[in-house]
Amino acid sequence: SELSMLLEKLDSFSSDALSTDEQTTFSLLQNTLKQNLQLQSYPYYDELLGSSTGVPANLPVTLSEYPLNTKEDVITYLSLLKQIPAYFQEILEYETLRGSSGLQVPSFVIEESVSTLTPFVESLKTDENCFLQTFDERINELSSLSNEEKQAFITSNEEAVKGYLLPAYESVLTYLNKQLTLSDEWNPDTAYGTSSLPNGTSYYELLVSQNTGSNDSVDSLIHKTDQLITDTFSNVLTTATMHPEVYFYYCEH
Repeated sequence: SELSMLLEKLDSFSSDALSTDEQTTFSLLQNTLKQNLQLQSYPYYDELLGSSTGVPANLPVTLSEYPLNTKEDVITYLSLLKQIPAYFQEILEYETLRGSSGLQVPSFVIEESVSTLTPFVESLKTDENCFLQTFDERINELSSLSNEEKQAFITSNEEAVKGYLLPAYESVLTYLNKQLTLSDEWNPDTAYGTSSLPNGTSYYELLVSQNTGSNDSVDSLIHKTDQLITDTFSNVLTTATMHPEVYFYYCEH
């Protein structure tokens, strides 16, 4: 596979000839490729249209935080917006193949996604949406642009949101509503989730390692997380007891 070829190419480099920064990059890239190679054993396990974890739900945050430090950044950003419809189309094709592979999404998950996306799509039809507001704020902070350039970019962004982002999100909503009419009513007694999939536990362990950057076991990470929550709660309680004015200030602000 392409991943195997990339990993083989990477391994051909001598780590002794790399700088400290390059060795760090080498290690991170090697680990990423190995994990992705392992994840190839679980095709179509990813849910890309989840109400909180799906691509459409997370894209607004990603684009709102996209750094616009130069004129070239702005041009690249606007170019990316025009690619969103094709990107979403690929996601819908993936989800269709996923369903035909026996990994259908339960109706309650589809309903959650529809309820999340419906008001968001409506907001895209107005001027009160994150894509316009955050872009305008970042553009106006760019001192390297003239007022004429800023206005031209703001207009281009408005056109891209209405001409590319809105249709892309509408296509996702149309797809989800169609799937909702085709899906059976969900039985709460039916097993659902990663653990219900074939080798789902092993898949989850890979996801945990990929998302945390840790090789610790899931049980170990759960223990550490529980301990951190306990310690944090204890610290807050101590602060609130010894310095109540600090705690009340925090609550009010």
